[in-house]
Amino acid sequence: MVIFAIFLAKLLDPIAIVLAIFAGVMSRAWWHIAIAAIAIAIIGEMVLSAIQFSRTFNPIVFGIAIVAAAAWEAPVFFIKRRAARP
Repeated sequence: MVIFAIFLAKLLDPIAIVLAIFAGVMSRAWWHIAIAAIAIAIIGEMVLSAIQFSRTFNPIVFGIAIVAAAAWEAPVFFIKRRAARP
């Protein structure tokens, strides 16, 4: 249940949403989604570490952030790809 709550928190993070939509629009290949999701998760962790001084790195939360970013990126990428086809 806690993992689902963390996933929802990462999924509804406005910084991650904006970055993921931008990355989904700018991606040209499917593997760009994975690279951009990792970069977005890193940026999110950097922002949280700057705000919360007592925060420590948690690889489980980082992995959930990658999945949440990819969940926003993938639909945007595939909608863009589908619209580009004749």
